[in-house]
Amino acid sequence: MVKMPFLWHFTFHRLPKLPEWLIGGHEYNYFKRAFFNRFAKDKQAMTDADMRHYASAYKIPQQLRAGLGLYRTYRKNQAFMMKAHRDELHVPILLLEGDYGSVSQGQQPKS
Repeated sequence: MVKMPFLWHFTFHRLPKLPEWLIGGHEYNYFKRAFFNRFAKDKQAMTDADMRHYASAYKIPQQLRAGLGLYRTYRKNQAFMMKAHRDELHVPILLLEGDYGSVSQGQQPKS
């Protein structure tokens, strides 16, 4: 995921302090233009009020930093999962996706 150009934010969000400095105070425009307008299949799926509500969750610097923490710990989590948690799960799992999910047409998840 980190090497795909359209997922540029994985690298950007990992930088220390810079994303907070650039995004802070511009949460609505950042999330709407950088993500929703670029990736949403249905541009009517979220109203302007919905987008403002979503962006407001990142207005406090600590909340934005916490949201960026997902990206900042991505490689460490990936290494942890690859080394420590390779056992098969023996519990029922139901995986549902819509028409535009992450599994390509004709490709089925490993059962």
